[in-house]
Amino acid sequence: MTGPADALQPGAEAAALEQSLNAGELLQAIHHLLMARPEPAFLVGADGRVVAESPGGALARASLPGFDRVMAELVRQSPRKADFLVRPDLGVGLQVTPCSARGAAPAYLVIISKLAPAGRGRLTLRQAELIGLLQDGLSNAQIARRMGIAASTVKTMLERLYRFAGVSNRQSLVHWASGARIN
Repeated sequence: MTGPADALQPGAEAAALEQSLNAGELLQAIHHLLMARPEPAFLVGADGRVVAESPGGALARASLPGFDRVMAELVRQSPRKADFLVRPDLGVGLQVTPCSARGAAPAYLVIISKLAPAGRGRLTLRQAELIGLLQDGLSNAQIARRMGIAASTVKTMLERLYRFAGVSNRQSLVHWASGARIN
């Protein structure tokens, strides 16, 4: 028998968080997910306050200038669907997934990815965004829709990223990225 926590596995967050859970089930499922995340991840309430965080969350919160302001801005924007927001001024990308539960105020699952500046030997923000979507398990067609580009462009970007990382497939690229400076 599976419970709400079983529904939230990395790569399936967006679909699972759109299920109709009650507030207690949702918080339990998100807590389970946060504890499994290697990168800084947070559940942010409708007021912009952190409700729960991954084990690395406190350090990230302390090292990111203006963290509370950034979270308040994010909540004011009230994204209605999962999105990847790039904050080049802070050198991070924010993967934001809205969470809703019956009878509860909206909340957001926020995963922070550090971005290295573009240049020789560095990824561009778009490349980092593409890798983040790969890490979520999206197909080329899904990535193309999310990024607003053609599927053939995704394929070309992936081929360049494979050469850049010295790998030959998606799984190896995701593994490489987990140890690179973008996460």
